[in-house]
Amino acid sequence: MKKLLFAIIFILFTILLAFYIKGDKGNPIYYQKELNTQVAGPFEASNSTARYALTSAIVHDHTFFLSQDLAKFSSPDVVYYNGKFISIFTPGVSFIGVPFFIIGDSFGLPQLSTYLLTTIIALINVFLIALIVKKLTGSLSAGFISGFTFLFATNALAYSLTFTQHHMSILLILLGILNSMQKRTWINNTIFGALFGFGLMVDIPNLFLMLPILIYIISKHFIIKNQPQRVALSIKASLVGLLIGLLPLVGMFAGYNYATTKSPTMLAQSIQRAEIEGSKLLAQQHVTTTTTPNSPVGLTNFVFQTRRQLDGIYVLFISNERAWWYYSPLVFFGFIGIYSLFKKKENSTIATVITGIILIDILLYSMFGDPWGGWAFGPRYLLPAAAMLSICIGVALANYKKSTILLGIFIILLTYSVWVSSLGALTTASIPPKGEAEHLATFIPYTYAYNTQFLFQDKSSSLFYNEIFAKKLSLQYFYIIVSTLSTILFIPLLWFLYDKKEDTK
Repeated sequence: MKKLLFAIIFILFTILLAFYIKGDKGNPIYYQKELNTQVAGPFEASNSTARYALTSAIVHDHTFFLSQDLAKFSSPDVVYYNGKFISIFTPGVSFIGVPFFIIGDSFGLPQLSTYLLTTIIALINVFLIALIVKKLTGSLSAGFISGFTFLFATNALAYSLTFTQHHMSILLILLGILNSMQKRTWINNTIFGALFGFGLMVDIPNLFLMLPILIYIISKHFIIKNQPQRVALSIKASLVGLLIGLLPLVGMFAGYNYATTKSPTMLAQSIQRAEIEGSKLLAQQHVTTTTTPNSPVGLTNFVFQTRRQLDGIYVLFISNERAWWYYSPLVFFGFIGIYSLFKKKENSTIATVITGIILIDILLYSMFGDPWGGWAFGPRYLLPAAAMLSICIGVALANYKKSTILLGIFIILLTYSVWVSSLGALTTASIPPKGEAEHLATFIPYTYAYNTQFLFQDKSSSLFYNEIFAKKLSLQYFYIIVSTLSTILFIPLLWFLYDKKEDTK
Protein backbone atom coordinates (compact mmCIF):
# COMPACT_ATOMS: atom_id res chain seq x y z
CA MET A 1 0.00 0.00 0.00
CA LYS A 2 2.79 2.43 0.92
CA LYS A 3 4.54 1.85 -2.41
CA LEU A 4 1.29 2.68 -4.19
CA LEU A 5 1.00 5.92 -2.22
CA PHE A 6 4.60 6.79 -3.09
CA ALA A 7 3.75 6.21 -6.75
CA ILE A 8 0.69 8.48 -6.50
CA ILE A 9 2.71 11.25 -4.83
CA PHE A 10 5.39 10.95 -7.52
CA ILE A 11 2.76 11.25 -10.24
CA LEU A 12 1.26 14.33 -8.56
CA PHE A 13 4.69 15.98 -8.34
CA THR A 14 5.24 15.14 -12.02
CA ILE A 15 1.94 16.78 -12.95
CA LEU A 16 2.96 19.85 -10.98
CA LEU A 17 6.30 19.93 -12.80
CA ALA A 18 4.41 19.91 -16.10
CA PHE A 19 2.72 23.18 -15.05
CA TYR A 20 6.11 24.88 -15.23
CA ILE A 21 7.23 23.70 -18.69
CA LYS A 22 8.15 26.71 -20.81
CA GLY A 23 6.17 27.75 -23.86
CA ASP A 24 3.55 30.07 -25.28
CA LYS A 25 0.48 30.05 -27.48
CA GLY A 26 1.19 29.56 -31.15
CA ASN A 27 0.61 27.25 -34.09
CA PRO A 28 0.68 24.70 -32.57
CA ILE A 29 2.99 26.01 -29.85
CA TYR A 30 5.30 29.00 -30.09
CA TYR A 31 9.10 28.50 -30.14
CA GLN A 32 8.92 25.31 -32.20
CA LYS A 33 9.87 27.11 -35.43
CA GLU A 34 10.49 30.57 -34.01
CA LEU A 35 14.03 31.02 -32.65
CA ASN A 36 12.93 33.88 -30.41
CA THR A 37 15.36 34.65 -27.58
CA GLN A 38 13.02 36.89 -25.60
CA VAL A 39 13.19 36.78 -21.82
CA ALA A 40 10.92 34.18 -20.15
CA GLY A 41 10.99 31.93 -23.17
CA PRO A 42 12.86 28.61 -23.48
CA PHE A 43 15.52 30.37 -25.57
CA GLU A 44 16.15 33.22 -23.14
CA ALA A 45 19.71 32.08 -22.30
CA SER A 46 22.53 31.19 -24.67
CA ASN A 47 23.65 28.27 -22.49
CA SER A 48 20.48 26.55 -23.77
CA THR A 49 20.35 27.98 -27.29
CA ALA A 50 23.93 27.06 -28.20
CA ARG A 51 23.32 23.44 -27.23
CA TYR A 52 19.95 23.38 -28.98
CA ALA A 53 21.52 24.87 -32.10
CA LEU A 54 24.07 22.05 -32.26
CA THR A 55 21.31 19.45 -31.90
CA SER A 56 19.34 21.14 -34.67
CA ALA A 57 22.42 21.30 -36.93
CA ILE A 58 23.12 17.58 -36.40
CA VAL A 59 19.53 16.60 -37.26
CA HIS A 60 18.70 19.03 -40.06
CA ASP A 61 22.10 19.82 -41.60
CA HIS A 62 23.99 16.62 -40.69
CA THR A 63 26.93 18.64 -39.42
CA PHE A 64 28.57 19.80 -36.21
CA PHE A 65 28.89 23.32 -37.62
CA LEU A 66 26.28 26.03 -37.20
CA SER A 67 24.71 28.01 -40.00
CA GLN A 68 24.79 31.81 -39.88
CA ASP A 69 21.26 31.88 -38.44
CA LEU A 70 22.01 29.25 -35.79
CA ALA A 71 25.26 31.04 -34.91
CA LYS A 72 23.37 34.29 -34.36
CA PHE A 73 20.80 32.36 -32.32
CA SER A 74 23.62 30.86 -30.18
CA SER A 75 25.49 34.11 -29.65
CA PRO A 76 27.49 34.86 -27.56
CA ASP A 77 28.21 31.18 -26.85
CA VAL A 78 29.55 30.48 -30.32
CA VAL A 79 33.05 30.52 -31.79
CA TYR A 80 34.35 31.12 -35.31
CA TYR A 81 37.20 28.91 -36.45
CA ASN A 82 38.54 28.02 -39.90
CA GLY A 83 35.60 29.78 -41.49
CA LYS A 84 33.04 27.79 -39.48
CA PHE A 85 30.76 28.57 -36.57
CA ILE A 86 30.91 26.11 -33.61
CA SER A 87 28.93 25.89 -30.39
CA ILE A 88 31.23 26.79 -27.53
CA PHE A 89 29.93 24.00 -25.30
CA THR A 90 31.02 20.38 -25.11
CA PRO A 91 28.59 18.23 -27.13
CA GLY A 92 27.25 15.73 -24.58
CA VAL A 93 23.89 17.38 -23.91
CA SER A 94 23.36 18.10 -27.61
CA PHE A 95 24.15 14.49 -28.56
CA ILE A 96 21.64 13.02 -26.10
CA GLY A 97 19.07 15.56 -27.28
CA VAL A 98 19.20 14.31 -30.89
CA PRO A 99 16.62 11.47 -30.58
CA PHE A 100 14.29 13.75 -28.60
CA PHE A 101 14.60 16.42 -31.30
CA ILE A 102 13.89 13.90 -34.07
CA ILE A 103 10.78 12.57 -32.32
CA GLY A 104 9.49 16.05 -31.55
CA ASP A 105 10.31 17.35 -35.03
CA SER A 106 8.13 14.67 -36.58
CA PHE A 107 5.19 16.17 -34.67
CA GLY A 108 6.20 19.79 -35.21
CA LEU A 109 7.35 20.12 -31.58
CA PRO A 110 11.18 19.95 -31.68
CA GLN A 111 11.87 22.47 -28.91
CA LEU A 112 9.28 21.07 -26.51
CA SER A 113 10.46 17.50 -27.05
CA THR A 114 14.16 18.33 -26.83
CA TYR A 115 13.82 20.33 -23.62
CA LEU A 116 11.72 17.52 -22.19
CA LEU A 117 14.96 15.54 -21.96
CA THR A 118 16.15 17.73 -19.09
CA THR A 119 12.80 17.49 -17.31
CA ILE A 120 12.87 13.69 -17.52
CA ILE A 121 16.44 13.59 -16.22
CA ALA A 122 15.40 15.86 -13.33
CA LEU A 123 12.70 13.32 -12.36
CA ILE A 124 15.19 10.45 -12.65
CA ASN A 125 17.47 12.37 -10.28
CA VAL A 126 14.65 12.39 -7.72
CA PHE A 127 14.62 8.58 -7.84
CA LEU A 128 18.42 8.34 -7.61
CA ILE A 129 18.60 10.68 -4.62
CA ALA A 130 15.82 8.70 -2.94
CA LEU A 131 17.70 5.46 -3.62
CA ILE A 132 20.95 6.79 -2.14
CA VAL A 133 19.17 8.02 1.00
CA LYS A 134 17.37 4.67 1.30
CA LYS A 135 20.75 2.91 1.21
CA LEU A 136 22.16 5.25 3.86
CA THR A 137 19.19 5.39 6.23
CA GLY A 138 16.79 2.60 5.30
CA SER A 139 13.99 5.16 4.90
CA LEU A 140 12.32 5.52 1.51
CA SER A 141 10.18 8.37 2.85
CA ALA A 142 13.30 10.36 3.74
CA GLY A 143 14.65 9.51 0.29
CA PHE A 144 11.71 10.98 -1.59
CA ILE A 145 11.67 14.02 0.68
CA SER A 146 15.31 14.56 -0.31
CA GLY A 147 14.63 14.05 -4.00
CA PHE A 148 11.66 16.37 -4.22
CA THR A 149 13.39 18.90 -1.95
CA PHE A 150 16.17 19.14 -4.51
CA LEU A 151 13.81 19.47 -7.46
CA PHE A 152 11.19 21.81 -5.98
CA ALA A 153 13.02 23.68 -3.22
CA THR A 154 16.20 24.71 -5.06
CA ASN A 155 16.89 26.44 -8.36
CA ALA A 156 17.04 22.93 -9.84
CA LEU A 157 13.36 23.54 -10.66
CA ALA A 158 14.14 26.47 -12.95
CA TYR A 159 16.93 24.54 -14.68
CA SER A 160 14.81 21.42 -15.20
CA LEU A 161 13.05 23.51 -17.85
CA THR A 162 16.18 24.40 -19.85
CA PHE A 163 18.51 22.59 -22.25
CA THR A 164 21.61 22.86 -20.10
CA GLN A 165 24.19 20.54 -18.55
CA HIS A 166 23.22 20.84 -14.89
CA HIS A 167 20.77 17.98 -14.41
CA MET A 168 22.68 15.67 -16.73
CA SER A 169 25.88 16.29 -14.78
CA ILE A 170 24.03 15.57 -11.54
CA LEU A 171 22.60 12.38 -13.06
CA LEU A 172 26.13 11.15 -13.81
CA ILE A 173 27.36 12.08 -10.33
CA LEU A 174 24.47 10.29 -8.63
CA LEU A 175 24.93 7.21 -10.80
CA GLY A 176 28.63 7.34 -9.97
CA ILE A 177 27.91 7.40 -6.23
CA LEU A 178 25.54 4.45 -6.52
CA ASN A 179 28.12 2.62 -8.61
CA SER A 180 30.81 3.26 -6.00
CA MET A 181 28.64 1.59 -3.37
CA GLN A 182 28.63 -1.64 -5.37
CA LYS A 183 31.16 -4.47 -5.39
CA ARG A 184 34.10 -3.69 -7.68
CA THR A 185 33.67 -5.96 -10.67
CA TRP A 186 34.76 -5.61 -14.29
CA ILE A 187 31.21 -4.64 -15.27
CA ASN A 188 30.77 -2.03 -12.53
CA ASN A 189 34.17 -0.53 -13.26
CA THR A 190 33.44 -0.38 -16.99
CA ILE A 191 30.13 1.34 -16.29
CA PHE A 192 31.78 3.94 -14.06
CA GLY A 193 34.51 4.52 -16.65
CA ALA A 194 31.79 5.23 -19.21
CA LEU A 195 29.98 7.56 -16.79
CA PHE A 196 33.20 9.46 -16.15
CA GLY A 197 34.01 9.68 -19.85
CA PHE A 198 30.57 10.91 -20.79
CA GLY A 199 30.75 13.39 -17.91
CA LEU A 200 33.63 15.09 -19.76
CA MET A 201 31.48 15.42 -22.88
CA VAL A 202 28.65 16.92 -20.88
CA ASP A 203 30.79 19.49 -19.05
CA ILE A 204 34.56 19.63 -18.46
CA PRO A 205 34.24 20.53 -14.72
CA ASN A 206 32.66 17.09 -14.22
CA LEU A 207 36.24 15.81 -14.36
CA PHE A 208 36.80 17.47 -10.98
CA LEU A 209 33.32 16.95 -9.52
CA MET A 210 33.49 13.19 -10.10
CA LEU A 211 37.07 12.94 -8.88
CA PRO A 212 36.17 12.04 -5.25
CA ILE A 213 34.10 9.11 -6.55
CA LEU A 214 36.93 7.99 -8.83
CA ILE A 215 39.48 8.13 -6.02
CA TYR A 216 37.21 6.12 -3.73
CA ILE A 217 36.63 3.47 -6.40
CA ILE A 218 40.33 3.19 -7.20
CA SER A 219 41.17 2.86 -3.50
CA LYS A 220 38.92 -0.20 -3.26
CA HIS A 221 41.21 -2.05 -5.68
CA PHE A 222 44.29 -1.95 -3.48
CA ILE A 223 44.69 -4.79 -0.98
CA ILE A 224 47.28 -4.39 1.77
CA LYS A 225 48.31 -7.46 3.75
CA ASN A 226 50.65 -7.38 6.71
CA GLN A 227 53.02 -10.32 6.47
CA PRO A 228 56.05 -11.28 8.59
CA GLN A 229 58.80 -8.71 7.96
CA ARG A 230 57.01 -7.13 5.01
CA VAL A 231 53.82 -5.53 3.76
CA ALA A 232 52.27 -7.01 0.61
CA LEU A 233 50.35 -4.75 -1.77
CA SER A 234 48.17 -6.20 -4.51
CA ILE A 235 45.93 -4.56 -7.08
CA LYS A 236 42.72 -6.07 -8.43
CA ALA A 237 42.81 -6.65 -12.18
CA SER A 238 39.25 -5.36 -12.50
CA LEU A 239 40.68 -1.85 -12.13
CA VAL A 240 41.40 -2.01 -15.88
CA GLY A 241 37.63 -1.95 -16.41
CA LEU A 242 37.71 1.78 -15.70
CA LEU A 243 39.84 2.32 -18.80
CA ILE A 244 37.69 -0.03 -20.87
CA GLY A 245 34.65 2.15 -20.13
CA LEU A 246 36.49 5.46 -20.31
CA LEU A 247 38.50 5.22 -23.52
CA PRO A 248 35.62 4.83 -26.04
CA LEU A 249 33.91 7.95 -24.65
CA VAL A 250 37.16 9.90 -24.62
CA GLY A 251 37.73 8.73 -28.18
CA MET A 252 34.28 9.95 -29.20
CA PHE A 253 34.95 13.32 -27.59
CA ALA A 254 38.34 13.54 -29.32
CA GLY A 255 36.64 12.68 -32.62
CA TYR A 256 34.15 15.52 -32.17
CA ASN A 257 36.97 17.94 -31.36
CA TYR A 258 38.91 16.83 -34.43
CA ALA A 259 35.84 17.24 -36.65
CA THR A 260 35.29 20.81 -35.41
CA THR A 261 38.76 22.16 -34.56
CA LYS A 262 41.04 19.75 -36.49
CA SER A 263 42.66 18.74 -33.20
CA PRO A 264 41.48 15.93 -30.88
CA THR A 265 42.54 17.93 -27.80
CA MET A 266 41.43 21.44 -28.80
CA LEU A 267 38.17 22.54 -27.20
CA ALA A 268 35.96 25.24 -28.68
CA GLN A 269 36.20 27.09 -25.36
CA SER A 270 39.91 27.60 -25.94
CA ILE A 271 39.55 29.31 -29.31
CA GLN A 272 37.55 32.51 -29.71
CA ARG A 273 34.08 33.86 -29.27
CA ALA A 274 32.32 35.30 -32.28
CA GLU A 275 30.48 38.59 -31.98
CA ILE A 276 27.58 38.54 -34.42
CA GLU A 277 25.09 41.22 -35.37
CA GLY A 278 22.49 40.69 -38.05
CA SER A 279 24.19 38.58 -40.69
CA LYS A 280 27.70 39.86 -40.06
CA LEU A 281 30.59 38.57 -38.03
CA LEU A 282 31.68 41.78 -36.31
CA ALA A 283 34.64 40.63 -34.25
CA GLN A 284 36.36 37.80 -32.48
CA GLN A 285 37.58 37.94 -28.92
CA HIS A 286 39.42 35.34 -26.93
CA VAL A 287 37.09 33.77 -24.38
CA THR A 288 39.38 34.60 -21.49
CA THR A 289 39.00 38.33 -22.08
CA THR A 290 35.59 38.81 -23.57
CA THR A 291 32.67 40.52 -21.86
CA THR A 292 29.28 39.31 -23.03
CA PRO A 293 25.62 39.89 -22.19
CA ASN A 294 25.81 36.70 -20.14
CA SER A 295 28.81 37.67 -18.04
CA PRO A 296 29.44 40.51 -15.56
CA VAL A 297 31.10 43.65 -16.86
CA GLY A 298 34.87 43.58 -16.79
CA LEU A 299 35.30 39.98 -15.66
CA THR A 300 36.93 37.17 -17.59
CA ASN A 301 35.50 33.73 -18.28
CA PHE A 302 36.65 30.11 -18.33
CA VAL A 303 39.65 30.72 -16.06
CA PHE A 304 39.97 29.50 -12.47
CA GLN A 305 42.14 31.85 -10.42
CA THR A 306 42.62 31.87 -6.66
CA ARG A 307 42.73 35.65 -6.53
CA ARG A 308 39.04 35.65 -7.43
CA GLN A 309 38.06 33.30 -4.65
CA LEU A 310 37.06 35.85 -2.02
CA ASP A 311 34.83 37.64 -4.51
CA GLY A 312 33.36 34.30 -5.61
CA ILE A 313 32.63 33.24 -2.03
CA TYR A 314 30.93 36.59 -1.46
CA VAL A 315 28.73 36.14 -4.54
CA LEU A 316 27.81 32.52 -3.79
CA PHE A 317 27.35 32.72 -0.01
CA ILE A 318 26.86 36.30 1.15
CA SER A 319 25.35 38.51 -1.55
CA ASN A 320 21.67 38.40 -2.41
CA GLU A 321 22.55 38.00 -6.09
CA ARG A 322 23.13 34.25 -6.04
CA ALA A 323 23.56 33.03 -2.45
CA TRP A 324 21.85 29.91 -1.14
CA TRP A 325 20.55 31.72 1.95
CA TYR A 326 18.54 34.03 -0.32
CA TYR A 327 17.25 31.54 -2.92
CA SER A 328 17.09 28.16 -1.19
CA PRO A 329 18.23 28.29 2.46
CA LEU A 330 16.90 24.77 3.00
CA VAL A 331 20.14 23.34 1.54
CA PHE A 332 21.99 24.39 4.72
CA PHE A 333 19.84 21.86 6.58
CA GLY A 334 21.90 19.26 4.77
CA PHE A 335 25.01 20.05 6.81
CA ILE A 336 23.25 18.44 9.77
CA GLY A 337 22.99 15.30 7.68
CA ILE A 338 26.71 15.40 6.81
CA TYR A 339 27.49 15.50 10.53
CA SER A 340 25.14 12.56 11.06
CA LEU A 341 26.79 10.54 8.27
CA PHE A 342 30.27 11.02 9.69
CA LYS A 343 29.06 9.78 13.09
CA LYS A 344 28.35 6.34 11.63
CA LYS A 345 31.48 4.46 10.70
CA GLU A 346 29.78 2.49 7.92
CA ASN A 347 28.72 5.73 6.20
CA SER A 348 31.85 7.79 6.81
CA THR A 349 33.44 6.94 3.44
CA ILE A 350 30.38 7.98 1.43
CA ALA A 351 30.16 11.06 3.65
CA THR A 352 33.72 11.90 2.62
CA VAL A 353 32.86 11.45 -1.07
CA ILE A 354 29.75 13.64 -0.79
CA THR A 355 31.63 16.30 1.17
CA GLY A 356 34.43 16.19 -1.40
CA ILE A 357 31.99 16.87 -4.24
CA ILE A 358 30.45 19.78 -2.35
CA LEU A 359 33.83 21.34 -1.53
CA ILE A 360 35.20 20.91 -5.06
CA ASP A 361 32.05 22.49 -6.53
CA ILE A 362 32.38 25.49 -4.21
CA LEU A 363 36.15 25.72 -4.71
CA LEU A 364 35.93 25.63 -8.51
CA TYR A 365 33.24 28.20 -9.00
CA SER A 366 34.38 30.59 -6.30
CA MET A 367 37.56 30.86 -8.41
CA PHE A 368 35.65 31.16 -11.67
CA GLY A 369 35.61 34.44 -13.54
CA ASP A 370 31.82 34.32 -13.60
CA PRO A 371 30.51 32.86 -10.31
CA TRP A 372 27.17 34.50 -11.12
CA GLY A 373 26.63 32.01 -13.95
CA GLY A 374 25.82 34.91 -16.24
CA TRP A 375 22.17 35.90 -16.25
CA ALA A 376 20.90 33.17 -13.96
CA PHE A 377 18.47 32.26 -11.19
CA GLY A 378 20.31 31.44 -8.00
CA PRO A 379 23.73 29.76 -7.88
CA ARG A 380 23.33 27.48 -10.89
CA TYR A 381 26.95 26.35 -10.75
CA LEU A 382 26.35 24.98 -7.24
CA LEU A 383 23.52 22.69 -8.29
CA PRO A 384 25.70 19.55 -7.90
CA ALA A 385 26.52 20.64 -4.34
CA ALA A 386 22.81 21.32 -3.73
CA ALA A 387 22.02 17.77 -4.87
CA MET A 388 24.58 16.36 -2.43
CA LEU A 389 23.19 18.46 0.42
CA SER A 390 19.67 17.36 -0.50
CA ILE A 391 20.78 13.77 0.06
CA CYS A 392 22.00 14.84 3.49
CA ILE A 393 18.69 16.54 4.25
CA GLY A 394 16.98 13.15 4.12
CA VAL A 395 19.71 11.67 6.31
CA ALA A 396 19.18 14.43 8.88
CA LEU A 397 15.41 13.94 8.93
CA ALA A 398 15.72 10.16 9.25
CA ASN A 399 18.26 10.30 12.06
CA TYR A 400 16.72 13.12 14.07
CA LYS A 401 13.01 12.34 13.75
CA LYS A 402 12.43 12.94 17.45
CA SER A 403 13.48 16.59 17.25
CA THR A 404 10.38 18.76 16.91
CA ILE A 405 12.57 21.86 16.63
CA LEU A 406 14.45 20.49 13.61
CA LEU A 407 11.16 19.50 11.96
CA GLY A 408 9.79 23.00 12.50
CA ILE A 409 12.93 24.58 11.00
CA PHE A 410 12.73 22.20 8.04
CA ILE A 411 9.10 23.10 7.29
CA ILE A 412 9.77 26.84 7.48
CA LEU A 413 12.82 26.67 5.23
CA LEU A 414 11.05 24.28 2.87
CA THR A 415 8.09 26.62 2.42
CA TYR A 416 10.27 29.63 1.67
CA SER A 417 12.55 27.70 -0.69
CA VAL A 418 9.68 26.13 -2.63
CA TRP A 419 7.95 29.45 -3.16
CA VAL A 420 11.10 31.20 -4.35
CA SER A 421 11.95 28.33 -6.70
CA SER A 422 8.42 28.36 -8.12
CA LEU A 423 8.75 32.07 -8.78
CA GLY A 424 11.82 31.52 -10.92
CA ALA A 425 10.32 28.56 -12.77
CA LEU A 426 7.10 30.41 -13.65
CA THR A 427 8.79 33.59 -14.90
CA THR A 428 12.45 33.77 -15.89
CA ALA A 429 15.75 32.15 -14.96
CA SER A 430 17.72 35.08 -16.39
CA ILE A 431 18.52 37.60 -13.67
CA PRO A 432 21.49 39.91 -14.31
CA PRO A 433 24.45 40.18 -11.94
CA LYS A 434 24.53 43.39 -9.93
CA GLY A 435 27.50 44.83 -11.82
CA GLU A 436 25.72 44.42 -15.13
CA ALA A 437 22.27 45.49 -13.93
CA GLU A 438 23.69 48.81 -12.76
CA HIS A 439 25.16 49.50 -16.21
CA LEU A 440 21.98 48.84 -18.17
CA ALA A 441 20.18 51.78 -19.77
CA THR A 442 17.04 50.69 -17.92
CA PHE A 443 17.77 49.26 -14.49
CA ILE A 444 16.72 45.66 -13.86
CA PRO A 445 16.66 44.16 -10.34
CA TYR A 446 19.53 41.75 -9.75
CA THR A 447 17.55 39.55 -7.32
CA TYR A 448 14.30 37.64 -7.65
CA ALA A 449 12.59 41.02 -7.32
CA TYR A 450 12.95 40.88 -11.12
CA ASN A 451 10.77 37.77 -11.11
CA THR A 452 8.12 39.49 -9.01
CA GLN A 453 7.90 42.19 -11.69
CA PHE A 454 6.95 39.49 -14.19
CA LEU A 455 4.51 38.07 -11.68
CA PHE A 456 2.58 41.31 -11.24
CA GLN A 457 2.65 41.97 -14.99
CA ASP A 458 1.19 38.50 -15.70
CA LYS A 459 4.23 37.57 -17.80
CA SER A 460 4.75 33.84 -17.43
CA SER A 461 7.06 31.35 -19.11
CA SER A 462 4.61 28.52 -18.32
CA LEU A 463 3.07 26.89 -21.39
CA PHE A 464 0.26 25.52 -19.23
CA TYR A 465 -0.62 28.97 -17.87
CA ASN A 466 -0.28 30.78 -21.20
CA GLU A 467 -2.40 28.23 -23.09
CA ILE A 468 -5.16 27.63 -20.56
CA PHE A 469 -5.32 30.13 -17.69
CA ALA A 470 -3.89 33.41 -18.96
CA LYS A 471 -7.35 34.84 -19.73
CA LYS A 472 -9.04 33.28 -16.71
CA LEU A 473 -6.61 33.72 -13.82
CA SER A 474 -3.94 36.21 -12.87
CA LEU A 475 -0.39 34.86 -12.72
CA GLN A 476 -0.29 35.82 -9.02
CA TYR A 477 -3.14 33.44 -8.19
CA PHE A 478 -1.70 30.72 -10.40
CA TYR A 479 1.65 31.10 -8.62
CA ILE A 480 -0.04 30.84 -5.21
CA ILE A 481 -1.91 27.70 -6.28
CA VAL A 482 1.07 25.77 -7.69
CA SER A 483 3.42 26.86 -4.89
CA THR A 484 0.88 25.83 -2.25
CA LEU A 485 0.30 22.47 -3.91
CA SER A 486 4.04 21.89 -4.19
CA THR A 487 4.43 22.52 -0.47
CA ILE A 488 1.38 20.47 0.56
CA LEU A 489 2.61 17.39 -1.32
CA PHE A 490 5.50 17.10 1.16
CA ILE A 491 3.03 16.54 4.02
CA PRO A 492 2.22 12.86 3.27
CA LEU A 493 5.94 12.14 2.83
CA LEU A 494 6.66 13.68 6.23
CA TRP A 495 3.73 11.76 7.67
CA PHE A 496 5.19 8.49 6.39
CA LEU A 497 8.60 9.41 7.76
CA TYR A 498 7.31 10.16 11.25
CA ASP A 499 4.92 7.22 11.27
CA LYS A 500 6.10 4.65 13.82
CA LYS A 501 5.46 1.96 11.22
CA GLU A 502 7.95 3.50 8.79
CA ASP A 503 9.56 0.69 6.83
CA THR A 504 13.34 0.86 7.26
CA LYS A 505 14.17 -2.53 5.91
